[in-house]
Amino acid sequence: MLLLTRPITAGNRSPRDDAPEVLMIRNCARCATLLSPESSTCDVCGGTDLPRVPSTGLGEIRTWTVVDREAPDRCGDPMPCLLAVVALDDGPWICTWLEGEIAVRSDQHVRVQFDHLASGDWYPVFCACGADCNQSLPTG
Repeated sequence: MLLLTRPITAGNRSPRDDAPEVLMIRNCARCATLLSPESSTCDVCGGTDLPRVPSTGLGEIRTWTVVDREAPDRCGDPMPCLLAVVALDDGPWICTWLEGEIAVRSDQHVRVQFDHLASGDWYPVFCACGADCNQSLPTG
């Protein structure tokens, strides 16, 4: 099944210098478990010292659903969006939005990009790896 979500071209991305380039995840200082960016305690040992470390930003879709969400550029008009759980190649799983043209299947390779809100905050979204992406599919 091929779904087209909000396009990842002009209007969604900004070439601003303050855009993050790397997805930062958490690393438990006590047991070295890698955790999702929002983690406040380690699921393995209960540790709370969780410094941020860079992620590869690559992963696979584990599950997804279509939800209606207000479009940032059209006040009040809902549009279908893909909400997914992505298993990062680094280990953690995160809940995120998918963008662009996605051939949705449970093993679809995706990579992180960053979108911004009107408030100026940046948040990670994922798009499919492939011919039109700067990074090719991971091998192995």
